[in-house]
Amino acid sequence: MIDKPTKVMDLELAPGSEITEKVSFPWTQIRLNVKVKGQLSKKAKVKLIRDGAVVAIIESAARDYVMISPGHYQAEVSVGSMVTTLDDVMLPEGATRDVPINVSF
Repeated sequence: MIDKPTKVMDLELAPGSEITEKVSFPWTQIRLNVKVKGQLSKKAKVKLIRDGAVVAIIESAARDYVMISPGHYQAEVSVGSMVTTLDDVMLPEGATRDVPINVSF
């Protein structure tokens, strides 16, 4: 997954014993399509930000989907020297979808 999620778990294991623990991560697959004044921009880059940290940088109109943790993100969209920020980009769990991002500079 592009955002490299982690989980921390406390497990107790007696000396000489074995344990098996199942760990799963929720996911969504996305392809971002940035439109500037209604026109698809293949040169746009989107920084997805969660809890104040950049967790992924994704190019607009990429050929392949990327797998990422679902949830709410802030997005910083760059097209050339122009930059704008979107406060709430929602990526739903278990979906494979194209996510439109419409911006005006």
